[in-house]
Amino acid sequence: MRKVAWIVIPLMWLSFSGCGLKVINPNDQNPNKDTLALDMSSGRPELVATYTCKVQSQGSRFFGLGKTEEEARKDALGKCRSRTLLSFCDEQKVTCEKN
Repeated sequence: MRKVAWIVIPLMWLSFSGCGLKVINPNDQNPNKDTLALDMSSGRPELVATYTCKVQSQGSRFFGLGKTEEEARKDALGKCRSRTLLSFCDEQKVTCEKN
């Protein structure tokens, strides 16, 4: 009985302490993280940072990608509006972040 207690008690303590673990919802992660875009506007190829915007409508998440925040916002809203019959895509609920 004592041998079991020496094993069970530390395991219970570790499970309750959490060990610094953080729960991450995979649906809320940026699928375009660290994505770069090829920019030819200067006449020579150049890799530039991109933006990802997310909009949620009727339980679905739509992600847009662009070289600028405005391009990414338009892309996300376009995807949202094209997949729904009645558009409940609110421009005020779009969140953007730099990749």
